[in-house]
Amino acid sequence: MKREWGREWVHARRGTRNYVGGQVISVLGSPLLGGIERAAQLGQGKGWGAGTVKDECLAISRLLGGASSQKLVALDIGANVGKWSEAFIKIFPETSLHAFEPSKHAYDELVRRLSGYEKARTHKIALGRAAEERALYADVPGSGLASLTQRHISHLGIEMKLSEMVTVEALDVWAGEAGLTKVDVLKMDVEGHELEVLAGGERLIQSTRCVEFEFGGCNIDSGTYFRDLWRTLTGFGFKIFRIGPRGPLRVKNYSEREEVFLTTNFIGIRG
Repeated sequence: MKREWGREWVHARRGTRNYVGGQVISVLGSPLLGGIERAAQLGQGKGWGAGTVKDECLAISRLLGGASSQKLVALDIGANVGKWSEAFIKIFPETSLHAFEPSKHAYDELVRRLSGYEKARTHKIALGRAAEERALYADVPGSGLASLTQRHISHLGIEMKLSEMVTVEALDVWAGEAGLTKVDVLKMDVEGHELEVLAGGERLIQSTRCVEFEFGGCNIDSGTYFRDLWRTLTGFGFKIFRIGPRGPLRVKNYSEREEVFLTTNFIGIRG
């Protein structure tokens, strides 16, 4: 009897929720609710990721204790033209930074941007699961949307028709050749290929203090989910934070509500 009563109660609760939801829609209307939804998402940092390099670097600074005098080792993987690298160096001027960018056009601009920073090094490669040559697709030369996956985003008025062959190396192999055994900050903006970078850098990730990564529409094209990144990084012992307009927000548990494919930046902090 208790079991049957429990089922009836659950169905009743669901019916009440659907009824209340329907009443809210009838009063406020779907367009207004859509605006409220977008505002609520942005307030949580969901979709807050485009053009926020300064916010990203300040969030990392906050989570690392805020001391600008720290002598950090940082990797900017998917550096494009170096905006994140430059913003990070300005906050942490003692940083030894390695910036990776495979696109010729973007790499040339990256070199120019970082040429005045003595402790910055640039590398014209992509990082992934293993050594290989792959096509890098873009809409325009040096695009910030360039990806090892040919994205289908014509609905945004963007056609990824350009391509160039680039060199891919595994992070652990590169780190071994560079004599690097420990990293303070590892930032990835690799347009949906974060899991490949992590798979090729399992050894180095274990001695990394902080990982920043972007999640968004590019992950639809690469077929990866936030759950994949959550499981991988929490498995390495990282606590996950989402960067929002008021700074980093802790994502304590995984939920399907986190699968929002709007450009969002996350930080993983060891321990």
